[in-house]
Amino acid sequence: MAIDTSIIASMCGYDCEKKKALAQSITSGYMERINNIQIAENTLSDIVKGKYLEIVNNLKLDLRIFLGSNLAMFLILLAMSFVKPAAVKHLFVPGLLLVAATMLSSSIYIFGQDWFYTILYNDYMGFGYLAYIAVIFGLLLDIALNRARVTTEVLNGMASAFGSAFSVAPC
Repeated sequence: MAIDTSIIASMCGYDCEKKKALAQSITSGYMERINNIQIAENTLSDIVKGKYLEIVNNLKLDLRIFLGSNLAMFLILLAMSFVKPAAVKHLFVPGLLLVAATMLSSSIYIFGQDWFYTILYNDYMGFGYLAYIAVIFGLLLDIALNRARVTTEVLNGMASAFGSAFSVAPC
């Protein structure tokens, strides 16, 4: 900075006192800019750390919902087998359906979303996953135990909404 000051001072024809004042002015200007940059850097660092912690906490919550809902569904099935031991054979089909529903909804959860944008925008599935597994399990139960009456009505309703001549009969 002293070189910059002496060059500027020699070009302007300043004497020693004016050179010193100019050097001090330029130095204080640079020091003020450096201080402002350091303050901005600290503020930006705090913002980034806060956003990171928010994203990590939301991701943990989403994973807890995903794992907890799967665990809850299987624990309910297990509890039913202990409460009604005579119905264990009857629970075999819903158990298989629950496994199928869990596998299908897990694949939707894992492969059905773009994880980069999900994490970037902090937009997780959350309790929507529980809705996925419940709907899929309900439809599978309907197909297995109710001869697909509800599923048939849903499919026929969707087909008629789109103006299709497509229709399905209960099995």
